[in-house]
Amino acid sequence: MRIIQCFVLINMCSLWWAQQPHNDGEWVTKDRDRVAKPGPCNIVVQDGSLTQDEFLERYAYSKPVVIKGASHNQLFKSRTRRSVLLNNYGHMTVRLSSANSYSYAKKDMSFKDYCNHHIHPQQLSALGNETFYLFGDNSHEEWQNLLELYEPPPYSLPHHLPAYSFGLAGPGTGVPFHFHGPGFAETISSIFLTSGGMQRSTSIAVSSYQHF
Repeated sequence: MRIIQCFVLINMCSLWWAQQPHNDGEWVTKDRDRVAKPGPCNIVVQDGSLTQDEFLERYAYSKPVVIKGASHNQLFKSRTRRSVLLNNYGHMTVRLSSANSYSYAKKDMSFKDYCNHHIHPQQLSALGNETFYLFGDNSHEEWQNLLELYEPPPYSLPHHLPAYSFGLAGPGTGVPFHFHGPGFAETISSIFLTSGGMQRSTSIAVSSYQHF
């Protein structure tokens, strides 16, 4: 039985929040600090009427797809507001990963310290191996009350089971280029996808922002 990952990455201070000031989740980015700008998307967009059979036939094994409205997660969104997260999880120790291709380095600190002092816009000159963000190394027991509120999209792959990963990061930090199996990503961010063969620097110091 294989595992299919569902990435629940809340990229704080992103364009989504900035465009909806009355529902910003209390995570704010000033216009001058925005990394991604509105632009074209060449990935097919479907709505929640896409059926499981259509998903398997058209996309699951061949190409990516953006699915809007498959799940709403209003309760989950309300619980990821900045003040709510800090109140519920500020005391917890979290493990941060360096933003290079294999996340070599790790760093532990309180969730409150991370939110108050380390979630900020990335500078273009910042090195990937010196940039740390919260993604992947979650204690599922400590985050269980939050993750169990998440409603995954109603699609699945035969012989696969879901696994959740929750992350928080500032604009421009980015998950490094990497390879993995099938997964859904419910994000508030910009995503770059390639089928392979792209030429990129092999230096562990080059950040995703510098590639962008």
